[in-house]
Amino acid sequence: MAPKGRLSTKQIKERGAHYTPPELARFLAAKVVSHVPPLIALRILDPACGDGELLEALAVHLPSDVRRASTFFGMENDDHALADTRRRLSLLPDPPRVELIHTDFLAWTQTFRQPRMFEEVRDRPERFDIVIGNPPYVRTQVLGADIAKQLSVSYGLTGRVDLYHAFALAMTHILKEGGVLGLLCSNRFLSAQSGASLREVLIDSYELHDIFDLGDTKLFEAAVLPAIVVGTRRTGNEKSYCRFTKIYELHDKKIKETVRFPDALSAINAQIEGIVHVKGHDYRIERGTMASPAEPSEPWRISSPERESWLARIKLFAPKTFADLVKIRVGVKTTADNVFIRDDWETLPYQLRPEEELLRPLLSNDVAEQWWPTQPERQPYILYTHTVESGRRSPIDLEKYPRTKRYFEAHREQLSSRKYVIEAGRRWYEIWVPQNPDDWQKPKVVFSDISKTPRFFLDKGGSVVDGNCYWFTADNEDCLYLLLAVANSSFILRYYDLVCGNRLYAGRRRFITQYVERFPVPRLDSTIAQRIIAATRRLCESGPDSMATRQLSAAIDRDVWDSLGLSEEIPGQGDLQFRVNDFSSKLFKFTEEILACRDH
Repeated sequence: MAPKGRLSTKQIKERGAHYTPPELARFLAAKVVSHVPPLIALRILDPACGDGELLEALAVHLPSDVRRASTFFGMENDDHALADTRRRLSLLPDPPRVELIHTDFLAWTQTFRQPRMFEEVRDRPERFDIVIGNPPYVRTQVLGADIAKQLSVSYGLTGRVDLYHAFALAMTHILKEGGVLGLLCSNRFLSAQSGASLREVLIDSYELHDIFDLGDTKLFEAAVLPAIVVGTRRTGNEKSYCRFTKIYELHDKKIKETVRFPDALSAINAQIEGIVHVKGHDYRIERGTMASPAEPSEPWRISSPERESWLARIKLFAPKTFADLVKIRVGVKTTADNVFIRDDWETLPYQLRPEEELLRPLLSNDVAEQWWPTQPERQPYILYTHTVESGRRSPIDLEKYPRTKRYFEAHREQLSSRKYVIEAGRRWYEIWVPQNPDDWQKPKVVFSDISKTPRFFLDKGGSVVDGNCYWFTADNEDCLYLLLAVANSSFILRYYDLVCGNRLYAGRRRFITQYVERFPVPRLDSTIAQRIIAATRRLCESGPDSMATRQLSAAIDRDVWDSLGLSEEIPGQGDLQFRVNDFSSKLFKFTEEILACRDH
């Protein structure tokens, strides 16, 4: 992190300049050095060197003769940071040669990527043996649309671009074949859709050695959950056997005895797996290898024989997923909530009060709970700007709603400033992301975007869903109840952490389309699925204050496990321990034998 007085909070946010803590720098440097080729004179680069913490850590871990013969390059836009880097490297015993460059790394790498016609290759800079870096984290919203678009085109990025994505790809371009990459960055790329381009490049370009998802260990003061990737630039078609380690805080107060460590990195270096205690907090360390993703869009996850067996069993009993049965959608996004959403419409002067038929109740994440929403103190309503005409969604005609027109005119300056609405050919008063109004009337399952545990509930009241929630509906109401039961089960938490893995601080998870659509669904026509559907229907009809609520919920949870060929977890055992009933065990073994015969 930046030393006190170096950068303000505003500067850190704008530049993404989260300097590397010394202990994390030493950890990364040690992993990189363990894979360095047997060379004496190395060319080493940190493309965003800050105050030189990573370069110094790498120098300390290299043998003195290698350090003395090597050249350390640092690039940075901050003159003061470059001066700090030069000073700290000069104080090392057997100091290396140092070349510090005041430049923008991404602009500098264009020399590698786009040589001019007839330009001699020898005029281009030499590539590097080691590239180590903690690139800046700056998301699309801060970068601005123009810069984000330029980065997307230049580096083949898709989705929401972060500056570190472009840095990581550029670091690949300037690394020699057989050279070593040490990348410290946000762990979002491991599981987010926007990280698919980066994941694909890392798999295609590197023999990956280690991935560390350092989770919510708070190794940075900033709200960044870090990850480390160490790999060697491919020289051929080597097959990667990549170790994958994850560490996340546990929030289970029942934990009694754990192994104690002074810090999270010491616990990781101890090569143990399970629960550890660090400075008043309990963490779970998971280890395995990286599962080979079937496609770039898949999150990277830990694989082990036990995990793969668990997933294979689920696939046998649940061949379909949510994506096969329903379309999962995000709620509406107005981009001007203060105008479109209020809980006090009745207090407005009558001439500015929108017509009642345009005001619809709104469901937001603050009322999301399992099975049913809570009742807010004051129900918010959204001024919905779309209707259905001739079977198609279209914006309302303001001339038909004079009071709504006067209300919007009072806010015209704010609404018209949304240039992206106008540039998209939309009317200045429209909601930015609407949905078909007819769909709101259907029974639907609504769930919160961010939550520690699943909060899926049923809505039959025709409410609109806010943009901090997701939702789906189904023509077959039985299907809706079955999916609701699976989504609220304790099983889905285990499945989510294994397959999706997008964890935030304080045990929170992201329940968004790309993850929820992966959830498995037991066969709808099976006897146990029909029992789940009937029980879930009774539960939703009984209401949250019913005496039978807890018993029904527990029975549904057990049936979800059983419907997938599993049983509830064995108390006190690991996440993937389970019992299998006699019938499902025999069926699974019989099916494996059939598949083996078919393969031969």
